Amino acid sequence: MSDTKLVCTQCGDADIEVLVWAIWDRLKQDWVIVDPYHDDEGWCSNCCDRMPYGEQEFSLKDKAQLAIELNEEVPNGSTSPNSASC
Repeated sequence: MSDTKLVCTQCGDADIEVLVWAIWDRLKQDWVIVDPYHDDEGWCSNCCDRMPYGEQEFSLKDKAQLAIELNEEVPNGSTSPNSASC
């Protein structure tokens, strides 16, 4: 696991989506990301808008919270219990 995470620079939330360039690997039958930071903005689920994003240290508390979220059933199909409804 990386020591940094991507966060919205407006609100600090890590529930963001970014656009990437990817190619289809015919042998693996899977997408391979070739340019992970294609754009300087991402969709922030908390702000419900496109916002600049940046890197932030991924703390031990963040790792523990992620482990808890992965083991819990999240209501309404959301990827995060803290996701805003846009």
